[in-house]
Amino acid sequence: MNRVWVGWVMFEYQDPRHLVAASPSHSVRSRRPARRALRPRMVAAGGPSPAGGLRVDPSLPVDHPTPSGEILQIVAACIERLEAGEKGALDEACRRHPQHAETIRRHVAAVREQGLLGPPLDSESVPQRLGEFRILRKLGGGGMGVVYLAEQESLGRKVALKLIRGGHLFFPGARARFRREAEAAARLQHPGIVRVHAVGEDQGLPYLVQELVAGCTLAEVLAELHGRDPEQLTGRDLAAAVAVRTPADTGPLMLAPGSAVFAGSWENACLHLARETAEALDHAHRRGVIHRDIKPSNLMITPAGQVLLLDFGLAHAEEESRLTGPGSQLGSLAYMPPEQLRGEVERTDARSDLYSLGVTLYELLCLQAAYLIPSSSEATRARIMEARPASLRRLNPRLSWEAETVCLTAMDPDPARRYATAADFARDLGNVVARRPIEARRPSAWLRARRFVQRHPAGAAAGVLAALLLVGVPTGYLVQQNAALARITEERNAAKEESARAEANFDLALQAVDRLLFRVSSEKVREVPGLEQLERRLIEDALEFYRGFLSERGTDPRVRRESGRAWRRAGELQTLLGESAEAERSLLEAIRVLEPPSNGPVETGQALELARAHQSLAGNWGRLGRREQAAGELEAAHAVLDRVVEATAEVRSCRGEIQLNEGLLLHNWGRFEQADRAYAAAITELEAAAPHTPVEARIPERLAEALMGRAELLRLLGDAAAAMPLLERGIALVEQQRAGAALSYELRIALVVAYVQQGETLLAMKRVDEGLARLRLGTEELERFAADYPRNTDVRRLMVRGQRKLAEALRGSGDSEGALSAGLRSVEVGEELVAAVPEDEDACRELASACRSLAQTQEARGDAAGAAATLARGIVRLRSLVAAAEPQPEARRLLGVSQKQLAIVFVDLERLEEAQAQALESVRVLEELAAEYPGLGLTQEELAQALEVLGVTQEFRGELEAAESSYRRGIDLFLPLVVAVGPEQARRLGNTAGLYNRLCLLLRKAGRLDQSLEAAEAAIRHQQAAAELLPQNRVANQRLWDNRQEKVRCLAWLGREQEAAAAAEEFLDSTAQPWSSWRNIAVAFASCAFTMSQAPEIPGMTAAERERAIASYSGRAVEALREAIAAGAPDPTGMLAEPEFGLLSERADFQALLRQAGAPD
Repeated sequence: MNRVWVGWVMFEYQDPRHLVAASPSHSVRSRRPARRALRPRMVAAGGPSPAGGLRVDPSLPVDHPTPSGEILQIVAACIERLEAGEKGALDEACRRHPQHAETIRRHVAAVREQGLLGPPLDSESVPQRLGEFRILRKLGGGGMGVVYLAEQESLGRKVALKLIRGGHLFFPGARARFRREAEAAARLQHPGIVRVHAVGEDQGLPYLVQELVAGCTLAEVLAELHGRDPEQLTGRDLAAAVAVRTPADTGPLMLAPGSAVFAGSWENACLHLARETAEALDHAHRRGVIHRDIKPSNLMITPAGQVLLLDFGLAHAEEESRLTGPGSQLGSLAYMPPEQLRGEVERTDARSDLYSLGVTLYELLCLQAAYLIPSSSEATRARIMEARPASLRRLNPRLSWEAETVCLTAMDPDPARRYATAADFARDLGNVVARRPIEARRPSAWLRARRFVQRHPAGAAAGVLAALLLVGVPTGYLVQQNAALARITEERNAAKEESARAEANFDLALQAVDRLLFRVSSEKVREVPGLEQLERRLIEDALEFYRGFLSERGTDPRVRRESGRAWRRAGELQTLLGESAEAERSLLEAIRVLEPPSNGPVETGQALELARAHQSLAGNWGRLGRREQAAGELEAAHAVLDRVVEATAEVRSCRGEIQLNEGLLLHNWGRFEQADRAYAAAITELEAAAPHTPVEARIPERLAEALMGRAELLRLLGDAAAAMPLLERGIALVEQQRAGAALSYELRIALVVAYVQQGETLLAMKRVDEGLARLRLGTEELERFAADYPRNTDVRRLMVRGQRKLAEALRGSGDSEGALSAGLRSVEVGEELVAAVPEDEDACRELASACRSLAQTQEARGDAAGAAATLARGIVRLRSLVAAAEPQPEARRLLGVSQKQLAIVFVDLERLEEAQAQALESVRVLEELAAEYPGLGLTQEELAQALEVLGVTQEFRGELEAAESSYRRGIDLFLPLVVAVGPEQARRLGNTAGLYNRLCLLLRKAGRLDQSLEAAEAAIRHQQAAAELLPQNRVANQRLWDNRQEKVRCLAWLGREQEAAAAAEEFLDSTAQPWSSWRNIAVAFASCAFTMSQAPEIPGMTAAERERAIASYSGRAVEALREAIAAGAPDPTGMLAEPEFGLLSERADFQALLRQAGAPD
């Protein structure tokens, strides 16, 4: 018995005349009687095979030889193409193999005669029900399988139900394939892989039940976009194509954090899709499952932007025996790697999936298949083996060089030159999206030069240097930077001349390397936008030379200092580009090389380099949230400077930089008092050092940063007036440096930070127009800055923050459209930033904060569903961050408050169960954080607010005792906080009043009227105090009015009418106009009447007493309205028509008042 692959499935093949005869009809129903009649012969032959297929009956005559392996492959390929609808496939196969033509035709004819080659299952041949699944309609199908929309009636959910096509049903391998697909999918649990719910068989039909997901395949997207110019497409076109091709009845959309795929360019959209697919493949590969049929029709995209990997029918587990023999070919020809076409089973591994994904990505990027020639499989096969696809950038000129390089690396014909793993491929796709340097490399002269240097000792380095310099720098970075090129060329020529004279002179060789690779890189290249890659390559070459120098002269102090400096610069650049792990290794190596052998005095130059290395490592660890380690490195930097004999101006400036970094670290840590002292010390040191240090030391940049850091701290502490002079000094320093020259990178950073901070400070000082203008100026400069430094993560981090702050300011000013636009931009850049540096805690926090801010804008605009989705995106990021080994307090706090905000949104959406789950999780996170850090007042306040939200969800669900407990716990947390004088006091007093007000309503609902009155009076006391601190705040005064109204209602329910009337008349003491005060009194009385009329019963009050009370309060409301009109209400008719007074409409005195006001009958 031989094995052949047909369509998707390998089946055990016999000459068709050896198979038990079946009806030639394609109808499954017509085949069932034949199968039942043949059941005894199946038993006699040994019953069903382990794979679930038919065994051959040995009593049948054998009158035809089993075909050879070669012919089997030809027949298999022919049948596959015939199943796919290629009518000329049989004739082409016979032409290509004339020596086997008769045999090929005989076997294909025999398969066709037995009804095993024909159309797919149609609606007439498919039962209406299989097991508990009711089949609704066909969704689609491939060469062997058909997928139907079905309903699982026991759960009331729609699913995707897959069946084998009729012609393949009787081959034993078909059932084996179904089993393999289920087994492969069962071991995979990943958001990018469609889940399998169940596998079964009914009425002789095996079926596979999968999750039903709204969306369409990438093949359908490509068909929808056929004929379009890829150069003109964007992510929005992808979204439109998906929307058009998605069936309307396939169920709700899946929430996908990656939906930003539709927001950017076509290149980014395609790379996002490929990266998510690679991540799903990595999950499968790490569990030993290889897909072996990656192609556009096996990739689904949802309208939310999520990519899903379909159909593991050809998958195999690496630990299992191969099901294929030599020469077997799996998958779809146009996406098949060369090693698979050649039948090299031993070379077909996970990298084959990467090849197929690379070919799929190629087709997406340019809307043209890489190798497919539809009319000829042989021509397609030849093109694949030739491995020379058309240039991607010629087909789509808008593509980046990096995107093309990554794609071509994945589809390299040599598996050894592809990415080693799907994770590597996904990471490099992320590098392109995030505009980081890619790992894939095309051979270059620079690479050849480095390899040459590695083969030579350090003594030859000077001689080799000239050859290296002749290679030049990558012109792609310098086309538009002629001034920078001229300076680099000048330095290069000087270095060439010196190195040529330094053939035997080690010192001059060292100077030559230093001049080219440091004076150029640190002083010039970094100032030219877009040249980070050039700087990286210069430093990499410097490190190669210094390794050689160290191997020969490792004890030379100058060599160690310059080598340490090289490692430090490499680490700083890697930090700048978001390569935190690489930066850590480089900086630790710098410290190792620079560390003196003893604890005695240290030479000044070496001490400065070592202190700077400690500082840079502290900065890298600070980004990762490892604050304790960062603080330790800064202490180590101080200790190094303490060992310097002479405290020069350069040493003072270095110490000032350390203190500045301490201030920044403590500021982000929430240790504000210590941060303020560190900022002040930094300002003192830097101001003292500035007159005595050279320009290249860049003291003004450091001093401006210290001034602005302290200003931001003072603003956060509520002292905007003290912050403004510091900001103005910082901006003046930057402007002085701008005079006569372009700003350096550091000064541009300082300037945009200053603009944003100044805008916030002006807003805090109620100078709204000036503040918004400064914020806009800052964000516009950041956009230009990012265009100049596209790979710089610091600039993008500032962009996220700047756009978020602008969005919040615009929302506060009432410009919801502007706030939405800025908020979306903030989240978009935040997603790119996190994709570039996923391990960076600051980046994740910035994105989560941007999501919270955008959600607030969406909710304010009435888009609660959008707000929930946005918050969920931020929470996903924060959960992954908090799950890390060293979750920091700020990340945990932000997670808790984001969950609290999502709970509020779910309450608005009336999704109470989800709201309560989020509120409980928020309380848990914040409670743990408050216990670990009891001094963090902000966390205590946020925990109290989370308890309030939890109480609301409990109250809505009828859990009154639990709700009361939550409200009282929140009050207990607030009470110690409200006595502290400070900028937060008014807010905390108001929040405490709000909790008392909720408790008041709950207790009244429970019939505990005396306690309800006590809570109302406590709410008034706290809100009165808040209103006195904010006398012009309309919201604070409105809330005080609400609290007083609750007190009136409580007294009314207690039957204390005179006290209720006296409490209502307290409104006359307010600062409002007299008519408005009388109108508020009328509302209070009317609300008493209304709530009493709606209550089933009032404790301690008979029905008759209640009716009298309702009438009395209604009469008082009418009298108060009469007073309001007499006091000059500007629109009496409109006031009387307010819904608050609807209960009064049937009263004669109210109708008389309406006539008096001139209301129409």
